[in-house]
Amino acid sequence: MVDQRAVRKRIQKRKNQSDQHQPLFFRMLYHTLMLAMACGICALTYLVNDKLGIVDISAAFNSWNLDRIGEWLPFDGWFSDEKEGEAVSALPAYSLLEGNKYANGTNQARLMMDGVVLHVEAKDEQKSSVTIRQDNGVIVTFGHLNQVQVKQDERLKMGDVLGDFQDYVQLTMIKNKQSVDYQTAMTP
Repeated sequence: MVDQRAVRKRIQKRKNQSDQHQPLFFRMLYHTLMLAMACGICALTYLVNDKLGIVDISAAFNSWNLDRIGEWLPFDGWFSDEKEGEAVSALPAYSLLEGNKYANGTNQARLMMDGVVLHVEAKDEQKSSVTIRQDNGVIVTFGHLNQVQVKQDERLKMGDVLGDFQDYVQLTMIKNKQSVDYQTAMTP
């Protein structure tokens, strides 16, 4: 019995000593790898958010040019619902009536490209507007809508119905703080 206690004490003593004296190299390697993984996760999260537009990041972070980090990652294929060999539907076409008034042959305002709803506004008791940030960076405001069927921060696909209009929909298209024409707004 005495021998067993003595053996257990020696084993416990050796175990405690081995835990306290791990080589510095392995501790440094472990912490370095953990830091690298955390940085990688942060960078990947930023790139995914930039592609999908889930959260609007402040101007301070937008000034950082982190796009080069992910140039080798094929993000375009990661988040598409399209399967190889399937036909892709045509873009909803709008024809210019005058000024910035457009029509599409129906009374439904449809999204021209995938994007995120930035703002929904009821301008007066009858007319509303919806502002969309398309995936190509163009901000499109659909004005003169009777009813709106989308919510702010909602992710939409091309062809989704935003609302309906009477005679025309008023389109305002902006890219890089400058007004652009319909063709430029439709360029991926």
